[in-house]
Amino acid sequence: MLTSKLHSVFQSEVIVGRVTTSFPLNLIVKDLEVKSWFKVKKVFAGMGIIDILEGNFILSDLRLEGIEFELEKKKRGEGTQTPLNLETVAANVAKVQEDFFLPQHIILKRLIISNGTFTYIDHTKGEIPIKIPIKDLNVKCDNFQWPFRASEVTELQISGKVPWENIKEQGRISLEGWINFYKKDMNVKVKIKDIDGVYIYPYYSSWIDIDKARVEKARLDFSSDITGLNNEVNASCHLEMTQLTFKPKEGEVPQARMEKITNVVVGILKALNQGRVVLDFNFKTKMDNPEFGLGIIQQAFKDKLDQVRKERDSGAIQIIKFPGKIIEGTITSAVDLTRSVINGTVNVGKEFRKAVEVSFTREANVTSSNDVKEVNQTK
Repeated sequence: MLTSKLHSVFQSEVIVGRVTTSFPLNLIVKDLEVKSWFKVKKVFAGMGIIDILEGNFILSDLRLEGIEFELEKKKRGEGTQTPLNLETVAANVAKVQEDFFLPQHIILKRLIISNGTFTYIDHTKGEIPIKIPIKDLNVKCDNFQWPFRASEVTELQISGKVPWENIKEQGRISLEGWINFYKKDMNVKVKIKDIDGVYIYPYYSSWIDIDKARVEKARLDFSSDITGLNNEVNASCHLEMTQLTFKPKEGEVPQARMEKITNVVVGILKALNQGRVVLDFNFKTKMDNPEFGLGIIQQAFKDKLDQVRKERDSGAIQIIKFPGKIIEGTITSAVDLTRSVINGTVNVGKEFRKAVEVSFTREANVTSSNDVKEVNQTK
């Protein structure tokens, strides 16, 4: 019966290893697999109660051990990973509820996912798909309801690890907070530590060229405090580069130009942020239609620098031009830029060093050198 009902919901082949029960009304399923959807080593479903007066079906405890599932993003026209969309699945669930004479309102008091694996696969960024696995996925969800009701709040705790190919440190993901799905209110904190900036390079390759810069490793941390009220969501975000290393040179090969420029820019950004390469920004979205991508980070970086540059008392400084993109910044006084940063620019060219120093004296016009002109020509 379990196999047939799951097949009715997902319209896919279902494999069940073993089904047992325990006192008082617990159901245990081992080695469950729904083809093209997920597989679980062990499912424990606690006591279910039908509340006739309120019209609720209450499941006290649902535990999924060792669940494995994927989400694929395919190129336009290539179809989707699963044979059904989620709306169809929801309709099938409602049909099963009707068959079993269960109330339409479901309350899941507690959901626990332990030692799970989630893999995101993106086919849209080149011939080789980007795979981002989350291992040791643990989820605790209290008081989830379907359909949503106004007075109920769902509490969430999520953690996991991301094994990267380019850095030995595993990424760490955590999410904690609460959501009122009916009112569309929320308060959630998200932290992602040790992001491999080189592996996710295809997502920002159109505005930074790390190959010419000879970047070997780039490690990032991201955190966000997300609040929502009546579907209006504001995310206060913090992005920080915690590591940047370059590829080793072979023999007497001179330092690549883009590597020199990157060193200069990173040095100046550190001077602007007390030795740290950071970006703090806010963005707004909708809870029922959330949008976030690296383009938001790129735009936030530009907006921040544009805003500071417009403040007349801070003084504008043009730093350097990357291929196709201009990165600019400001500082409050000449002492904010250390002599070591200014002296470091000599490797890019004497005239570029002069341009940085002249910017600090707030002279209106700066004559670029041949070195800087060559950089601009790479746009």
